[in-house]
Amino acid sequence: MSPKAAEDEAARSVRLIYHSPGGGITTDSSGTIQEAEPSAAVLLHTSLQRLPGKPLSTFIHARHHEDYQFLLTLLTESELAYEWEASLHLRSGKVIPVHFVITTQLSSDKRLQIRWLVHDISEQVRVRLANDRIHADLKRQYQERTNEFIQRSQQLAFETGGRKRAEEALHKAREELESRVSERTAELAVANQRLQTELVERKRAETAAAQRAREFSALHIATAVLLTTLELEPLLGQILDAATSAIPAAEKGTLHLIAKDTGQLEMRAYIGYADPRIRKFAIPGSRGYVVKAVQNHAPQLIHNVQTDPLVRYEGQIPEVRAIRSAVVAPLLLEQEVLGALSLEASAKSAFTVDDLRVLVSFAATATAAIRNAQLHAEMQKLAITDALTGLYNRRGFFELGRHEIERTRRFGHPLSIIFIDVDNFKHINDTFGHHIGDRVLKAVADCLNTNTRDVDILGRYGGDEFAILLPETDLPVAVNVAERLRLQVSGASVTVDGSPVDVSVSIGVSKVMEDINGLEALLKRADAAMYAAKQAGGNCVITDPR
Repeated sequence: MSPKAAEDEAARSVRLIYHSPGGGITTDSSGTIQEAEPSAAVLLHTSLQRLPGKPLSTFIHARHHEDYQFLLTLLTESELAYEWEASLHLRSGKVIPVHFVITTQLSSDKRLQIRWLVHDISEQVRVRLANDRIHADLKRQYQERTNEFIQRSQQLAFETGGRKRAEEALHKAREELESRVSERTAELAVANQRLQTELVERKRAETAAAQRAREFSALHIATAVLLTTLELEPLLGQILDAATSAIPAAEKGTLHLIAKDTGQLEMRAYIGYADPRIRKFAIPGSRGYVVKAVQNHAPQLIHNVQTDPLVRYEGQIPEVRAIRSAVVAPLLLEQEVLGALSLEASAKSAFTVDDLRVLVSFAATATAAIRNAQLHAEMQKLAITDALTGLYNRRGFFELGRHEIERTRRFGHPLSIIFIDVDNFKHINDTFGHHIGDRVLKAVADCLNTNTRDVDILGRYGGDEFAILLPETDLPVAVNVAERLRLQVSGASVTVDGSPVDVSVSIGVSKVMEDINGLEALLKRADAAMYAAKQAGGNCVITDPR
């Protein structure tokens, strides 16, 4: 065989090996299986669940055990990759030849892991043996024909003494032999072509199986995400991480949710973008593939965003302008749309129909996770919200207030507190009834909420008492705020049978000082000042004298 033919044969053998049935197995340094791919379990004639914890040596034929142990020693001392041909002894008693490609890696806890990529080379061995038999047969026939030719030539030369006839006979015999060799070579080529066709078909089937396995894996990851956290913001990031891992073509991704108060799509999470403006990125009106998926309640596969003016972006963010293809799945919960999950790439037609199917399956489970997190957040909010006034209840006020006290101590920023009590509230309840008393409390809460900042922490402390924490606010400013609140409450309109009910409040003001070691102590000082306002006749503001 010529060197070129030998190289072609070697290359063909490598292709056959990497297109043969098989899969990956990961072991520790002792050879104990940690995890395996489903296709590897199929090759070993066992279930995927039975492999972890089992020594790989139980599948290696006994005649290869010494080589196997030597390989384990080499792998623990070297970072090189190795190739090894051996035989597997299966539970059924069947022995199959295999080819291993062996590499090492470190796990997240810095332990050595060995990756065994195993392929069934039964077909290659069969082809190799068939080729050897054919070549041996051809060689034998060639030798026989050569010997026959020599004998005939010698006989012809002896009988006729004519050299020319001997040469002609030799030429004819050689042509006949070459013809037979050509015929057998053609037969071998046909057999090889048939084998290649079978291998291509098998590869196509394996690719389809791998695609289905990837879909199942994506659903498994989504379910795992569902169970890891009930906090919405971390959950959204985990969903994007899982989606981009499940679909390797994705370079970037975004997750939009519909805001309940405005009904508009808001970007809540993104991955792969570096420009900070992406956080506020929005396509106006009904433009964009995300909007299209939400409006149509249908997934979208866009091969080239530049060809559709309704989804093409012409704004100022270069990363968004560079997008050429995308795949989008709406987050559907029965007939309700919560938002959309989109993945993008800079190449045209980067995504396939299979990618779209994976994303839709993934989005279905991710939607349930998002709804659970939203319900959890609503329950958390209800747990710290006063049902009557909508302000924080005592528990919520203390949770947020303690954080503000800690921040003030750490950074030395000013923090003031206003403590408020409704004057003559018992008289209002006794005279007009508790339903009017509730209206008065609601009116007072509305006045406080309207006339304070978003950063201020308002809470119903209990009964007819309210407390307000004012971050970054000195005592003189807090006194002015308290006076403004007192005047606003005095002007509040609560009527009974057309007659107004007089509403006023007594207010105490204090601030964080060095001798105050917590929120309870600060409330106690403000409460004392409020009590002094009560003693002064009510409807006034008293400052903590200390």
